[in-house]
Amino acid sequence: MRFIALSLTVIFIACGLAGCAAQGPPGGGPVDSEGPRLLSTLPENGATNLQNVERIELLFSEPIDPRSAEGALQVTPRLKSKPIVHVQRRRVIINLSESLQAERTYIFSFSRNLRDYQQNYTPQEIRLAFSTGDSLDDGSISGQVFDIPPKTKVLVWLFLQDQTFPDSLLASEPDFSVAVDPTGHYAASNLPVGVYRALAVAGTNPRPKYLTEEDFCAVTTVPDVALAQRHDRITDLNFRLSRMYQSRLRLTSVTPATGWLELNFNHNLSDSGLHPQKFSITGTSPVKIAKVWWDEERPAQVNLIAQPLADKKDYHLKVTNLGDDRRELLKESPAVKFTYLARPDTIPPKLARSVPPQNSRDVPTGTLLFLHFTEPPIFPDTLAECVTFFSGDSVPVDIKTEFSDDNTLALRPKQELIPATAYKIRLSMTGATDLAGNVSRDSLSEIRFTTLDHNLFGIVSGNIVLTHSADLRSLWIEAVLEGERPFSARTQPDSLGNYLLPQLLPGKYTFRIWEDRDGNGRFDFGRLLPYQPSEPYRAYPQTVNVRSRWETAEVNWSY
Repeated sequence: MRFIALSLTVIFIACGLAGCAAQGPPGGGPVDSEGPRLLSTLPENGATNLQNVERIELLFSEPIDPRSAEGALQVTPRLKSKPIVHVQRRRVIINLSESLQAERTYIFSFSRNLRDYQQNYTPQEIRLAFSTGDSLDDGSISGQVFDIPPKTKVLVWLFLQDQTFPDSLLASEPDFSVAVDPTGHYAASNLPVGVYRALAVAGTNPRPKYLTEEDFCAVTTVPDVALAQRHDRITDLNFRLSRMYQSRLRLTSVTPATGWLELNFNHNLSDSGLHPQKFSITGTSPVKIAKVWWDEERPAQVNLIAQPLADKKDYHLKVTNLGDDRRELLKESPAVKFTYLARPDTIPPKLARSVPPQNSRDVPTGTLLFLHFTEPPIFPDTLAECVTFFSGDSVPVDIKTEFSDDNTLALRPKQELIPATAYKIRLSMTGATDLAGNVSRDSLSEIRFTTLDHNLFGIVSGNIVLTHSADLRSLWIEAVLEGERPFSARTQPDSLGNYLLPQLLPGKYTFRIWEDRDGNGRFDFGRLLPYQPSEPYRAYPQTVNVRSRWETAEVNWSY
């Protein structure tokens, strides 16, 4: 008997081990690289006249990881009570906590969030649409999302107007959410008649009300999209992703530094229109703003010298009509209080950096030349004596020198630079002072660079064919060189749509076109707060190979 009992124990242990082993993937077999496929749904996709729906089932080709279903379900129109989602191996079961309304089209969507235990996501968007009435809503909105960052999940959120739209969509739950496929395309279907606004979002797990400025967002090219009829189709509603501000531009703090004040903002600023008149300080006695400057290496900060300021006294600073890098205007900031602490400036002004940088090669001949200083310098002589420009080591080149702002000196050659030529900027700061009276001693700098060899250039020409209403005069076409070397060129077409890019380095290029509706020469991404549309934009995945001293003709694009 003891022998039989011992034998049975061994058998049970062996069976248990075999059962445990059966739970994992077979050893030595092929690696599972395919995501779960949806096999069937209950009710069926597209069903109508459904009554008393309390439970929904989705059957997949392999077991679903329950963690991937947590919080992933989206239902439109939104329900008052959140459905309860269970995963039973290959089945995803949705139990409803409330009755569905009559004559409504409902969409239950997991986008592409569901995955198997090997972390493979479903190859298609998991979406079930049915109606409690006799037909489904049949409107649709489709388009493309451009500039998608790697390893991000991309969604398009649609917000249906109730009475009015809020100032910002960030505090709202979308009425519809649709996944964007790996090529950037999306299509939202079964939409009811109404007026919509749209956002494209990208991140590790983008969720309404939890987006941060580290996520990527995009507004579309029109403020309101209308589906006026039941079968309306809106196509080519496109987005260009970028990091976007989610709050209004404001002054956050004023910090006394060594010799000046540092003004910190919550957005990056633009250096255009940075004048002392835009800043005011109030205290017990009048204060004058002497100098204001901005450093592109710290783009959310403005430096300011004000006189006189008394040590350990309180002041209030206000800003008016200051713009950020996305063209939002701060008309007037609330006054920010600060206590001035005198920290004497004992360091003379120095050269911080130059454009182009020292020892640069392949500098385009039309490059603007700048010298950026650590603080506003006062030169002892004329700028023509302190700053000289040479071709090679000794051939003088005529330039016009002027301060573009308080700490930036612009050098403008009177003739375009010569290709494949070495140049030298010589800067003498000996005797230069700052407002605190610190004097530079024996300071001489030389910045050398070499311009591009035009013999390397290739040419691309072609035509832009309009497929919708657009003003050819407002279009920009840009060619961007692939690879690590940063190089691009752009131009505008003529009245017939013909364009020419005559100075392209050899290599493979991708092309993009956008409508410069405000005429500022750069793409406007729009804003999240307040909601404002972007400029129309389209990028093309095809590459064009450019060779030296060769024209690649008939490179035509449909826009």
